[in-house]
Amino acid sequence: MDSKPKKKLYKRWWFWVLVIIALWIIAGQFFKLIYITGASMEPTLQDHNVVVASKLFFINRGDIVQAEYHDQNNYYTGIKRVIGLPNDKIEIKDGRVLVNGQTVNEPYTQGATAPNRSWTLSDNQYFVMGDNRLNSLDSRIFGAISRSDILYKVLFK
Repeated sequence: MDSKPKKKLYKRWWFWVLVIIALWIIAGQFFKLIYITGASMEPTLQDHNVVVASKLFFINRGDIVQAEYHDQNNYYTGIKRVIGLPNDKIEIKDGRVLVNGQTVNEPYTQGATAPNRSWTLSDNQYFVMGDNRLNSLDSRIFGAISRSDILYKVLFK
């Protein structure tokens, strides 16, 4: 008869190694580290910041997301702030952003918002802008994006 007591499964080192590997793989499916390049989100996010983002999310006004835009000639991926949700009316008037006729309080922005213009979003469209309004390629230029164009929601930096 064996006099050594049998170790329980959770006390074996290889069990914990497998658990850690499994968690790492699962986390990699839902979370991503994103390296910020450029100044379009200053002052909120600086060039060379790293943020943690998730694929699992609900989109709310004011969220920061990684989105993509593409047409026949261009492909662009960037970090932007969600300004407009489906069916919203977005207006830029005299440097202010209005959503459904209400001025949006934007203490996070840098630079004046231009040009004076309006957009009405459909059922599956979102309007995104960088916080650095003078240095951002965003929905003011390429228009509203669809839900499928939003890849990740930034959780924290």
